Amino acid sequence: CALLAGPHTENFKEVVETLDAAKAVDIVSDAMELASRVSALLADDAKRATQAARAAQAAQDLAGVTDKVWDHIVSLLPNEPSSTTSAPTGDQS
Repeated sequence: CALLAGPHTENFKEVVETLDAAKAVDIVSDAMELASRVSALLADDAKRATQAARAAQAAQDLAGVTDKVWDHIVSLLPNEPSSTTSAPTGDQS
């Protein structure tokens, strides 16, 4: 899908910078600009498809980032968890 983000991306700055460099995300400054960009994307199938393809490629390029972040967090812990500890998968079933 085509991606839009607001100006406050501090918590995932590196990911947004990667997406922005790949022209896979449009950064909007306010609600008016968001509405305008959404309308433009809905009206332009080719632009929407191009941006979605760029986002998919950037997501593939970012694959493994969760594991890297997890490894960094674990390295900062005072007592290293057992070797059976693994990164959360997001699957809560």
